[in-house]
Amino acid sequence: HFWPTHGPLASFHPLSTVGWMGVDLFFVLSGFLITSVLVGSTGKPNYYRNFIARRALRILPLYYGCVAVFTTMAYFGPDREVWISFMRWGGPGWFLCYMGNVRMAMLNELPTIALGFVPLWSLQVEEQFYLLYPVLVALCSFRTLRRVLAGCVVAALVLRSFTLIQFPVSGEVARFVLMPLRMDALALGGLVALANREGRLRSYKTLCRWCLLGGGVALCCIIVFAGPTQFSAAMQSIGYTLIAVLCACGLVLVLVAEKRSKAILRWAPLVYTGEIAYGLYILHTPAQWIARTIASQVVECERGSTLHFVLAMLASYAAAAISWKFFESKILRLKEHFAG
Repeated sequence: HFWPTHGPLASFHPLSTVGWMGVDLFFVLSGFLITSVLVGSTGKPNYYRNFIARRALRILPLYYGCVAVFTTMAYFGPDREVWISFMRWGGPGWFLCYMGNVRMAMLNELPTIALGFVPLWSLQVEEQFYLLYPVLVALCSFRTLRRVLAGCVVAALVLRSFTLIQFPVSGEVARFVLMPLRMDALALGGLVALANREGRLRSYKTLCRWCLLGGGVALCCIIVFAGPTQFSAAMQSIGYTLIAVLCACGLVLVLVAEKRSKAILRWAPLVYTGEIAYGLYILHTPAQWIARTIASQVVECERGSTLHFVLAMLASYAAAAISWKFFESKILRLKEHFAG
């Protein structure tokens, strides 16, 4: 979102055009984390209540706080047309009930206002997943759950391909933001978690290496011939699943790696970035806007410039660090009341 389009760093800008794939890694990691948590607590008292309460404490306070701030900034902003256009799109109500991604699919367009609302679609996919998945885990044995998750991978690919044929243009956004059409990444993360719990990951090590090699070549071909956009036919059919498979294979290799190989992932700045990652994701758009607005009073800070890139990164980290220290970490202490 921030990489310079002109200046000394502009030559590397094409690399940033595939940054949207980070969301697929996020889905795989989430599927892995949530499955690991759920299969470890199935059958315990207040299983569903504790899971939902702990997830709500992690996600909802900052989410709703940001929706309130974004809405206020849009309403009282200097350009009244921005608010009017946003209300024509559907307004903040869709985000309050975690259905913003559904509205995007209905209209086949992202929100007309970019101030923080656009990235929220992936959190809505997550929340819809959280509400349904614990029930599935509680009802299924390991073997059945594995089959269901594998079926979800295939089903997502089939559903996207079907909508691609039936609604090639009007379904572009739906294929990108709807949970049933993106559940392959979540399911693959869940499959890795089950294999990890059963101690079978090492047996997949060689297979994952070959998948990374072959899948990486295939993905590069899609990017070269169809472009890096998330809305090409090739990407929206096999591409999303291919990215998810690559992320899952990478996760497996990290989990089975020796301690020395994992050292880079335990580097303190990376660990801290992971700790504040939720705030980084949800706050980066308004943080860069505020930083650019303030900087523009002193020096020219054009969007796409190197100065904008540096200020945006610093502002995003500062906003996420402040949110974590003074808001998120305080609320997370309440998790103790819902021991999982």
